[in-house]
Amino acid sequence: MVQILAEALERPRAVVTGGAGFIGSALVDRLVDDGLAVLVLDDLSAGQLDYLAGARRYGDLQFHQLDVRDELLAAVVARFNPSVIFHLAARDYTNLGRCDPVVEADVNLRGTVNVITASHDVGVERFVYLTSAVELFTPGKLPVGPRAIPRPRSSAGVTAAAVLGYLAYEHRTHGLDYVALGTSAVYGPRQLALGADGFVVRIAESLIADRRPEIAGDGSQTRDLVFVEDVADAAVRAATKGGGRYHHIASGTETRTTEIVRRLARIVGSRRTPEFSDAAVGEMPRSCFNAATARRLLGWEPFTTLEDGLRTTVDWLRDRR
Repeated sequence: MVQILAEALERPRAVVTGGAGFIGSALVDRLVDDGLAVLVLDDLSAGQLDYLAGARRYGDLQFHQLDVRDELLAAVVARFNPSVIFHLAARDYTNLGRCDPVVEADVNLRGTVNVITASHDVGVERFVYLTSAVELFTPGKLPVGPRAIPRPRSSAGVTAAAVLGYLAYEHRTHGLDYVALGTSAVYGPRQLALGADGFVVRIAESLIADRRPEIAGDGSQTRDLVFVEDVADAAVRAATKGGGRYHHIASGTETRTTEIVRRLARIVGSRRTPEFSDAAVGEMPRSCFNAATARRLLGWEPFTTLEDGLRTTVDWLRDRR
């Protein structure tokens, strides 16, 4: 994969917006490990510089603290002259107890248009956009297919749906070569415990601290879990394959919340059982996505088993203590 990607790109240089975040930093690690020069653009509103420490030690990595709405962005990108831009920078206040729809829409829409404009200016070979399929689709029939019409379940999902429309427009009218990836519930090292997305980390932290993990609802809810390194692998593949369309990045398997607790308790060595609280407002009872086009057009598979991914996450949490 290393040589294939390096040889396929005219310039083995990549920009990653939001690259100091949970998923972004995993992608940066992968790109640097594959021998690419990487420029990370991040305003550090959610990202952390220490997530980039390893990539800085062994790879060609540059960092610029910058909001994607900034008028300087085009000049910074042009100076680096990348072949591919991976756009992950976004604001998502869903389930975080905060709400600023104006800022959220401004960052997610105007910021994305600013990044797309910069990509036009330097003539990138591929623009890769990552978002959350969980926020884009309110499931009816499961699994949700990659050709399903978005039915956003949050303001972040609304802005993501608008971005998909804008990307399709740019592809038709200006020839933008893009790939859009919508992820199921991503988990793994460096994930924050905040909000609905961080439930795996929250459960593991409680068990490691010998506390009963709290579960919203009765534990029958299901999630389609995908490990963060598998998501990074999909993004790397999207740099050269599957252009001009959207793909789900998911395991395609439903796992009950109580099963996640059981597996984590076994890994941690805890006999703690969960305590249940009222279900979160707006929480989906079930979630599952069909990644058929990612398999067919990107050659992607979720190569990390749930057991291995949960164990790696627990090891990371223990190392931080």
